[in-house]
Amino acid sequence: MTATRARIERHASLPSTSDRAMALAEAGEGAWTAVLADEQTAGRGRHGRRWLSPRGNLHLSVVLDAGAAAPGGLGLLAGLAAGEAIAPLLPDDAAFRLKWPNDLMVAGRKLGGVLVEAGRRRDGAPWAVAGIGVNLVAHPDEADRPAISLAALGIVPPAPQTLAAAIIDRLIAWSARARSDGFAAIVAAWQRHAQAPGTPVSVRLPTGPIAGRYAGLDNDGALLVALEDGRTRRVVTGEVFAGG
Repeated sequence: MTATRARIERHASLPSTSDRAMALAEAGEGAWTAVLADEQTAGRGRHGRRWLSPRGNLHLSVVLDAGAAAPGGLGLLAGLAAGEAIAPLLPDDAAFRLKWPNDLMVAGRKLGGVLVEAGRRRDGAPWAVAGIGVNLVAHPDEADRPAISLAALGIVPPAPQTLAAAIIDRLIAWSARARSDGFAAIVAAWQRHAQAPGTPVSVRLPTGPIAGRYAGLDNDGALLVALEDGRTRRVVTGEVFAGG
């Protein structure tokens, strides 16, 4: 299946593409139904943060194959798909990095992000929606979360609908791979695009910060942090920053 068979609903402006996609999923729309907007007026990222959503950037939400992985795993899968769709646009397709759990990074700066939200319809059937934002022409200026856009990198950005189709193609391919080979295949592919093991990291947890070195992911996609005392901390929710 390719994105040409996906249903992409386009809007000039929406408060949130994910809110619209979730409403479609609740109403029974199946996987690969997508919502694309020229702009969002109430876009959101993790922890309820506002997501800058000007015209020209990518604002895409896709109803996923909810059975391909658990919701947390679908976030990794969606990040992998988006990163692989973006990589050919870069001078060096190894230049992009995936930062756990949901950031697309180039040159140490955030180019885009993924937010997966999940639920069940009234009939009990599960659904999951990936909201995917990519800075094509503009990026926010935040000192503690440096960002970048393709335009700022000197790259002529694609039309949002072109990138959306490429991302959906990769979502379909990786979902099929997860079903055929298991989630371990997603974890292995994701880690090939991650920072090098041993890289110093700090993680803001609900219980407080920790510091250590990146030690990869476990088979469920949780972050592993090697602490100075020799223990390995398994992290299932938190915010990762470079440096210890």
